[in-house]
Amino acid sequence: MAVTDSVVSVTFNRYLRDLYEDDRLGPLFFDEAYTLTKDANWRHKFLSIKLLSLVVQFIFMTATYPPVMKRSFDEALLLKNPEPTYIRVKIYRREIAYSVVTVEEEGESAESRAIEFITSQKLKRGEKILVFSRYIKTIKRLRDALGCAIYHANEPTKAAQLKAWQDGDVQVMAASSALAVGMNVDKVVLVVHVGVTWGCMGFSQESGRAGRGGENVRSVTFIDKDEMRELEKLDARHQTADDAALTEFLTGSGCRQQALNKYFNGEDAEAVTCEILEGNDCDRCKIRGQMSVEQKRRCEEELRMNEKRRRLEDYERRRVDVEEEIMGESLHEIDVRKTIEKLQEGCAACWLSCKDEIYHDVEMCSNWEFTGMEHDGFKGGVKYRKDCACMSCSLPCDWCPEYVLGGAGRCKMKDVIMPVVMRCRSMIHGQDVIRRLAEKEFGREKSYMEWLGLERRVFGRKSTNAFWLFSEMCKICI
Repeated sequence: MAVTDSVVSVTFNRYLRDLYEDDRLGPLFFDEAYTLTKDANWRHKFLSIKLLSLVVQFIFMTATYPPVMKRSFDEALLLKNPEPTYIRVKIYRREIAYSVVTVEEEGESAESRAIEFITSQKLKRGEKILVFSRYIKTIKRLRDALGCAIYHANEPTKAAQLKAWQDGDVQVMAASSALAVGMNVDKVVLVVHVGVTWGCMGFSQESGRAGRGGENVRSVTFIDKDEMRELEKLDARHQTADDAALTEFLTGSGCRQQALNKYFNGEDAEAVTCEILEGNDCDRCKIRGQMSVEQKRRCEEELRMNEKRRRLEDYERRRVDVEEEIMGESLHEIDVRKTIEKLQEGCAACWLSCKDEIYHDVEMCSNWEFTGMEHDGFKGGVKYRKDCACMSCSLPCDWCPEYVLGGAGRCKMKDVIMPVVMRCRSMIHGQDVIRRLAEKEFGREKSYMEWLGLERRVFGRKSTNAFWLFSEMCKICI
């Protein structure tokens, strides 16, 4: 069993390789795997795990892994061959009563209201409160106001303060997200957030520090009214999936449990409420529970209308997106056609290198370097599917007028596609585009050539991956 911090150390890596060489290494278990995408050094950690290169089973474990993370997680760790197997259990935190307080009063802030709320709590012997904030300045002010322990990455006495809180010498701890992972402390009955935290995964981890023994607990978030108004204006399309999920949790009109359910269990997960889960009621469900039959009916009608309005807004945004995409693709198609026409007389290698001067003798060009193969040899290794491309100029069949009239044998156009896709592999920005389109790395030239010849629809027409790659390079080089 390894936590991600251990894996990035040279000593631990050497130890693993020694075990592997002696045939004493079994499966590797990585706990708290979600931190690989949330930690500030997550790219470095991903690379360290990939570079282990050990032919053993890798098992990643986490209780906070939304389905939308799957693709990015697989790609980052090259979990492609074989495809990983996912074993999922639905995540419900039914023991937590979630509530969100928007501070509307003049002269008050989320911080001051949180301090007042925490001070008013009557705790039993051994019970604890955990307060989270994104900002160290806020954490320090909470310490001064509450006389509590604090924990953040730069606090020199954090270990001693954490122990005092765990032992019950101090009842309240104010912390950053550094205390959100791998910390199990008994009798944490209340988690308070001052302001918005780092995404829905971070929120779930932090609020999940309470109720580790299964007891009913509370999670209360205090937000300034101006911050809440900004959240309500946000368009989910312009947020990460993680931030959008937290925004819905904070601003949505339905049960708080359902917002978390949609994110962590998938959009197609069966709808839930606190009542359905037989759990601790959130603030929304408590209000609903106090309503008369008529008030509930009106509330349900309002929720239906809000959902209908949301769907209409989603439809309208989608319609605009589609229209913009169609318009953008049409303009891009025009640019690609102009580029092909320009390169009939120009040097594709210099164009790809974004050189100003491209009109010169190609054979005498110092920039004309390939990946160890001549043009004709490379092109001969790319086999296009039938009616996907002209074998002479590599353009989609209906872009080549000679092909339409009589077949590839009559084509007089210069092939500008093949020189570009050849040289792409030796250029950093070209390699990035190839990796993005193919969703894999090409270790061998032959596999790259095979991929180039595969059928692909581009601009709504039957074409090839080679032409797709050329069109994408046009976005960079034009």
